[in-house]
Amino acid sequence: MTVPAGYTSLTAAVRALGYRFGAGSDFADVISSVFPGGGYNRTDTDGFTHFFCTGNAEDAFD
Repeated sequence: MTVPAGYTSLTAAVRALGYRFGAGSDFADVISSVFPGGGYNRTDTDGFTHFFCTGNAEDAFD
């Protein structure tokens, strides 16, 4: 994909690791990486601290 002059890609803007569309719903060795601003009863999320988790992802409806 060619990005027009003066613009950037979503991946470059948010430092995404990439997505796989149409490749099924179960994945091994998934990395979820975020800078959460708050939520789920956590007091240590400020939007600047990097959080990540790893593991396998499976479709809950399979």
